[in-house]
Amino acid sequence: MPAITIRVPAELDTQTKHELAQAYTAAACRVFDCPPKAVYVRIEEVAPHNWLSAAPSTTQSGQP
Repeated sequence: MPAITIRVPAELDTQTKHELAQAYTAAACRVFDCPPKAVYVRIEEVAPHNWLSAAPSTTQSGQP
């Protein structure tokens, strides 16, 4: 199951978030050849002052 996290500004409207989720879902379905129900899209709202800061990786442990 593909899992995607999209970081967006907190003030982004709901319709735009929905369209982003649909677009990322469609892209994941093409790449992974899976049905839309198999794709998990998480939208993470970020405050404007944190928009350009790097997000900590949840997939890398920091170990060489």
